[in-house]
This record gives sequence, structure tokens and C-alpha cells, in this order.
Amino acid sequence: MKFKNLLFGTIIGTLVMFFWGATEWFNPILQIPYKTVENTNKVNMTLNENMPENGMYIWPNGIETKTNDGKAKDIVYFIAKNEADFYNPSKFMPVELVTQLIIWFTITYLLFLVNFTNHWKRVKFILIIGLLVGLTFFLPLWNWWGFSTEYVVIRGLNLLVGWFLAGTTVSYLLRNKFININT
Repeated sequence: MKFKNLLFGTIIGTLVMFFWGATEWFNPILQIPYKTVENTNKVNMTLNENMPENGMYIWPNGIETKTNDGKAKDIVYFIAKNEADFYNPSKFMPVELVTQLIIWFTITYLLFLVNFTNHWKRVKFILIIGLLVGLTFFLPLWNWWGFSTEYVVIRGLNLLVGWFLAGTTVSYLLRNKFININT
């Protein structure tokens, strides 16, 4: 394996996943799990008065919120509070790009390690890794934090489609490099 092949696979996988991720904001299917809040001004004012600092909140929290049998007696809210200027794509995009570079460097390196000569075996290998990543990330959100099944399934499938697109592209463009591993 030459470093230029590893670098090429890294760049291609990164670009495909980066642009696939950007489409999430415009895909109406990915917006299905989200609910809207009624009376937003009143809710926003109440939350800001009672949760003055940025951070992660879980409410109610503590022993006093449990019944004698250990079950929660109130509705539980999980809130991530940040100022509006926190949500700035110019801050997120470089971090996302570096994240995808690290991921696709690792994936491309793993493809060279397993050295499958068959394109579809390489794609299946990448999809298995993508599935493991999705399960590791989304199932705990569903299990521990109550994220909706709809959210977990839609976001998980979207992740797999992205990994399929990036993995197929990397595998195809480097196909001759896997057949003759010493080039």
C-alpha cells in the first residue's frame, strides 16, 4: 500500500460523506421525527429563566422524582441549551471535515489491511463497520434517552446510505490497488 493510495481513498471518502451529510438539512424525510413546540415565546422564556446556563439538562433528576417502585413519576426532559450563535455552520463544517478525514483514513487503511480483491466484499465490509457505528451511536440514544424509534431508524438508515456511497466510491476508485496490493 502506498501512502498516496491511502490519502486518495481518505480524500474521496471524506468528500462523499461530507457532501452527503450536507444534504441532511434539505432532506424532508430526515425531518419527520422532529416535533414542534407550541407557544414558543412562552416556552423559551420559561426555559431561559429556569435554565440560565448553557449545558446539558435532564429534568426532573434525582430520588425525589421516583415512585416507591423506582419508576419515574414525572415526564422527563432532556435538553441541550446553547446560545443561538453556537449554531453556526462555519464552526461546524471544519470539525465535520476533520472528523470525516479521520474516519475515512481509518476505513481506507482497514480496506488495505483486509485486502479483499472483490469490490462487493469491500463494500459489505464498509457497511458492516457503518452498521456497528450506527448501532453504537443510535441505540443508546433510543434505549437510555428515549429518542424515538422513528428518529433512530431514519438517522441510522441515512448513515448507512452515506457509508454505502462513500465506501462504494472508494472501493471502485481504488479497485486496481486492492488487486495488486504492492502498487
